[in-house]
Amino acid sequence: DKLNKPKHIHFIAASTENEQARYLPQWIENHLAENERENAVVLCNESLLLPALHSIPKQVNHLNVTMGFPLSQTPIHSFIMGIIELQTEGYNPKTGRYLFQKVLSILNHPYTRKRSDFANQIIEELTSNNRFYPTPAELQKDDFLKALFTPTHTQKELCKQLTRLIKEVAIIYNEKEESSNAFTPLYKESLFKGYTLINRLYTLIESGELKVNMAIFIKLLERLLVSTQIPFHGEPAIGLQVMGVLETRNLDFKNIIMLSVNEGQLPKKGGETSFIPYNIRKAFGMTTLEHKNAVYAYYFYRLLQRAENITLVYNNTRSDQNEGEWSRFMLQLLIELPQPIKQYYLNSQQKPQITKPIVIDKTDETLEKLKELYDCSNKTYSFLSPSALNTYLDCRLKFYYRYIAKLTPPEEVSPEIDSSLFGSIFHRASELTYQYLSDRSPLITKEEINKLIKEPQKIRFFVDKAFRELLFHSDDKEKPEYNGTQLINSKVIQSYLTQLL
Repeated sequence: DKLNKPKHIHFIAASTENEQARYLPQWIENHLAENERENAVVLCNESLLLPALHSIPKQVNHLNVTMGFPLSQTPIHSFIMGIIELQTEGYNPKTGRYLFQKVLSILNHPYTRKRSDFANQIIEELTSNNRFYPTPAELQKDDFLKALFTPTHTQKELCKQLTRLIKEVAIIYNEKEESSNAFTPLYKESLFKGYTLINRLYTLIESGELKVNMAIFIKLLERLLVSTQIPFHGEPAIGLQVMGVLETRNLDFKNIIMLSVNEGQLPKKGGETSFIPYNIRKAFGMTTLEHKNAVYAYYFYRLLQRAENITLVYNNTRSDQNEGEWSRFMLQLLIELPQPIKQYYLNSQQKPQITKPIVIDKTDETLEKLKELYDCSNKTYSFLSPSALNTYLDCRLKFYYRYIAKLTPPEEVSPEIDSSLFGSIFHRASELTYQYLSDRSPLITKEEINKLIKEPQKIRFFVDKAFRELLFHSDDKEKPEYNGTQLINSKVIQSYLTQLL
């Protein structure tokens, strides 16, 4: 029996999935044979493909990947999903406006930034003006952004928009600086896969074979994108082999390392996705879970038969995605195999990060600024506000950054109204009311005030104008679009203004 011949078998426990991939350079350095074809990296957990590829050192001259690269891990997937969220969750057809968070997400995407020079400018304008409900006209600065921020209402329109934008994105990879990138062929293939998939759905919708509502269509598209794999093109006869468990059938290697040899990964857990009950499947000799486990067992032992150096790495940390238990096949080897098996633990040698305290020296320049701001003997008017004093008592470093160095936090677009903004809107509405009364008559009488109180639409006009100026940052022609909280605050300010009058 070839399995009982002398072999060097090592069981290695790792604390994380990525730590297993980071062990690959050390394993390759110790076991890489002159003929690279005799070495294999087998991934029981296929999501480790990207970390494993990044961990392979430069001393490997040739590499053959028999697994497909998931489309969901390419930029085009996040770009497509960002557009779908923008046109569904991020657009309100009643108001004709987009939601800032969805707009920000798609404007920050690398593809948008490379195809449009206005992306950063739009973000700055929306942030400075607090435009949390921008209109399409504000966003359509060039042809690419016009195609991106054109509202879609049907599945056909959405498919047309996606295919057009994928064509626009493909122009990026025709540039010289992108053509030299090692990942360019992969990203080009991902664009082609995404375009083909969406175009196929468009054909089915146009022919009438696919009739679903928008919600089901989006779920279907998302499922197709997640399940799509991009094949690698390589030469199987040469180079280090990177493959999944099922790709190893009928192949022999001298040196083997298997990653994620955990229960649930080898064999794969999960029941049959079938409407036929288990007992009926078993009675009629159909495929059952036991049969699948037997297939995995055959592949596992068949792979180890002629191997000389075998390294099995597993994750021993328990989490929601992992039980922290090695595979039943490893336990079977440990019990039944007559030769010794060495067991090791990977030590990541992580050290706690030492944070140095931030110290601001009281230089002559700093002292001069303090005197300039708060020394009453040098000027007639100087004060220390209560908020500044509270900031100093709470954190002296924060006081320095805010009041001495004049560093302010970055602006954020938010529809929320805090107490400071609430007071500013109320005072602005009061000012507009006073201006209205003083323009009608230099002397404001009781009769004029009572007359205004009986006209709540005018009070509402002043409050709306204050909201447009301080919260929405829009002109008088644009009607403010209140959400629930803003509408309540508007009514409260109207009530306060009426009480003030």
